[in-house]
Amino acid sequence: MQRQDELKNIRMIERFLEMVFNSAIGAATYRVLNFHIRKNYGKSIAELLWEDPKKTYDAIVAIMGGGELQGRALRKMLASYLEEVLGHPINGELYEAVVRNDIEKVRQRLVELANEYMQVHLRRI
Repeated sequence: MQRQDELKNIRMIERFLEMVFNSAIGAATYRVLNFHIRKNYGKSIAELLWEDPKKTYDAIVAIMGGGELQGRALRKMLASYLEEVLGHPINGELYEAVVRNDIEKVRQRLVELANEYMQVHLRRI
């Protein structure tokens, strides 16, 4: 049962990430990132993020051209979009957990954000 719940959460996070990237940055960006993550790691962005958040972040930044500037710009774009949609600030807790590779905290926060985002998204339809 636990593995089923885990897979359900990964699928929800995958859909959440796809929707957020598509809306905040553009559909092509998410597809390119996911393609390269799958090619290099044999997993989707959500799967790798679930297993190794820091590796995922580093891989995404490298694919985008490497460097802290690109990472910071990506974080700001995604956070700004989420803050607008959710109607409240997104603190740096998720980013800090990713950098520390705090897997449990990243999982918890992603599931919370994904659930909240999906609820807001459904109300808008």
